[in-house]
Amino acid sequence: RLAIHFSIAHPARTRALLLDGAPALEAESDLPLARYRDLLETQGPAALRSQILRHPLMQLHTANPAAHRLLTSTLDRYGGSDLLHPASRRQKPDMGGIIAPTLILNGSQDSSERRQAGRVLQAAIHGAQHVELAHAGHLALLDDPQAYARAVASFCLALPP
Repeated sequence: RLAIHFSIAHPARTRALLLDGAPALEAESDLPLARYRDLLETQGPAALRSQILRHPLMQLHTANPAAHRLLTSTLDRYGGSDLLHPASRRQKPDMGGIIAPTLILNGSQDSSERRQAGRVLQAAIHGAQHVELAHAGHLALLDDPQAYARAVASFCLALPP
């Protein structure tokens, strides 16, 4: 959401836009943020991280142990301070204001809501490309890093100089 608002507010400073597993802009978060905030305040960051790892969006579809270790080590650094100081929601942006080349990525095993959000974003952003990576879930970069890199590199190499 932040990248979308930035690209609309600063089109001259936005060369390209990559939206990876983006949520529906008009929807409330599909994460149980109030429950996570309560857990952080009552049981601390370790309990929060443990609960986050159980969320469906955090489930990897790869058997690669290195990807699982990377997810855990990345999450180990998350302290949850954003939950204690939530940002106010903005109005749904005018997607017609996005002029930067845009790539929307989803894993084919991402949630149906996130995949639908990707299709809606593609329809709303002029010229946007939408790619679903066949063997990936919400964390497509960890599930299939080679396919992810190919999709991003192909998009970047096609950008005007």
